Amino acid sequence: MTGSVRKLCDDALRAVPSPDGSHIAFLTPASTEVWVAGSNGQDARRIAGPEPGTRFSPVDWTPDGRRVAWIRSREGEAPALETCDPEGGPRATVFSDSHLRLFRWTPDGSVILSMAELPPNDASHSLWELRVDARGQRARGRPRRITNWVGTSTHDLSITADGERLAFARTKVVADVYIADLDKNGDALRNRRRLTAADRTSWPSAWTEDSRAVVFHSDRNGDFDIYRQGLSSTAPELWFSGRDEQFQGQISPDKTSLLYLEWNPDRRDTGRLMRALLSGEPPRMLFALSGYPIAAQREQAFRGRLHTNVYPSFRCPSASGGNCVVAEVQQGLVVFTAFDAASGARREIVKTGADPRNTFWDLSADGARIAFGKRGPASGKGGYLRIITIADGSVAEVANDQLQWDGVGWAADGKSLFVSIDLATGGRLAHVNLDGKASELYRTIGWVDRPVASPDGRRLAFSEITYDSNVWMLEHFR
Repeated sequence: MTGSVRKLCDDALRAVPSPDGSHIAFLTPASTEVWVAGSNGQDARRIAGPEPGTRFSPVDWTPDGRRVAWIRSREGEAPALETCDPEGGPRATVFSDSHLRLFRWTPDGSVILSMAELPPNDASHSLWELRVDARGQRARGRPRRITNWVGTSTHDLSITADGERLAFARTKVVADVYIADLDKNGDALRNRRRLTAADRTSWPSAWTEDSRAVVFHSDRNGDFDIYRQGLSSTAPELWFSGRDEQFQGQISPDKTSLLYLEWNPDRRDTGRLMRALLSGEPPRMLFALSGYPIAAQREQAFRGRLHTNVYPSFRCPSASGGNCVVAEVQQGLVVFTAFDAASGARREIVKTGADPRNTFWDLSADGARIAFGKRGPASGKGGYLRIITIADGSVAEVANDQLQWDGVGWAADGKSLFVSIDLATGGRLAHVNLDGKASELYRTIGWVDRPVASPDGRRLAFSEITYDSNVWMLEHFR
């Protein structure tokens, strides 16, 4: 390669040249608009967007260069593969499916699709081939499966000029539960060890009353179920499972029940908060909830990290006598509601004015306070961590403008907090006093999330997330 580097366009993302090299199609940084420009950046024009609740990605050209293609994702609708002429004329919907994620046009006119598998494996992607008419406007039949993969996602598809080799990035994101010993002040972490070993997604949610076992939910058997595992055990015990998915197991304050969230995998718009007596009686629903608590983290897994900052979510105090608290998103705000773990009777306690995106929270062991935070941008400005007292609604500032704090858990004595931190160089765990003074406990090249202190204050459970991505190539796949 020779010559000098020169700028063609400002604010351009995922640029793709036309087959004859005369034009460039690209997205705006927020992926809300599609633009086309000449090969030197001249005559730039918008051909799609912006539209409310809509994103476009990625972009490509049909083999004859007469149409630009993209996937349109709009809230409440299935993603659609669309094409349009470079002047911005009428669009054609080639194919639409709720599992569609990525695409790449082949030189002979078919399209390679990356599509999510059916639940409960919908965090995994496989490759398919779709035949399209010569005009690049209509599918000819249904997609044909090329691969059958579980546990990985695919992105950045690229194909050779003869259509015989397909290159792509194949990514596997794993979240496992780890435990570590705490010193008496919580300022040091020792003897960190991996508790779960399934190479799937496992999130700690609570400890048993005696601090001898961790309660977590995991998709190690396909869909999400509730497990518990002793500190010296090499394998978990399946605690609650069924046809539906179970999340976020919590021990009730009176220690007689396990509470958890449950969703039908075929209908994820409405879920249930369930109560199961530890004596063995059948579970019963306390109340219904809207939303789906794993959707956001699975979307993140397509091109980034898993996380637990999702709504609805709930916590129960480890001390006897308190109420549990559920957090939901209502009209774009995070609303906290206290409820009785036996009857399900509810009362709203706090409504935050925060955009729920990138927020996180936890309930103190006595059920009296909520730690609520918002992760700021990379600059650190705009993030915060606050303590909300449930009895009177008062708010105390712990920290402002902290860099990339993105998860919180109370210490067992309620005198301090544990926070997870997401930096470009890796994840961190820190111990934070209520005056905002922080001391680092642990760092890793992956990420850490969901710190949960044991009731006796001697140990900390957390998830550690690893990200493994490599470039693969398929030959003669058609």
